[in-house]
Amino acid sequence: MESPLTPSSSRTYIIPVYKWGSNYNVLEFRKFTLPESEENTCEHATWYFYNRLDSMSAGKSAYPIEMHLDVIEI
Repeated sequence: MESPLTPSSSRTYIIPVYKWGSNYNVLEFRKFTLPESEENTCEHATWYFYNRLDSMSAGKSAYPIEMHLDVIEI
């Protein structure tokens, strides 16, 4: 499934993963940076995290950290 998100310009991503022992009820957020040798897309960042960094985790798809910089305060 292709993501409509723009790749991270800093190659830094956030990924929501389920907290151990939470029965898939609680998400934690992890931050990681893709190495220069890896394809810089959200799909590949997700694959890279679950296959290279933390194969024991389960969770959702990675998204660019820049999305947090665009949060609007109300």
